[in-house]
Amino acid sequence: MSRLDIKTKDRSKLVVEGLYHAVLKTYEEYLEKPLSHRAHELLHTDLSTWEI
Repeated sequence: MSRLDIKTKDRSKLVVEGLYHAVLKTYEEYLEKPLSHRAHELLHTDLSTWEI
C-alpha cells in the first residue's frame, strides 16, 4: 500500500467521523432524540406531495 492510499483512507475516516459527530450534535441540540416528534416532522417527509 502506498503512502497516498493511507492518507486517502485516513481522510475518509475523518470525514465519516466528522459527519457522525455533526449528526449527534444536531440531535442533542435540536432534534432531541431519534424518533422524537420533531425529528419525525423534519426528517420523514412525504415526497409524493412535493412539486418539482
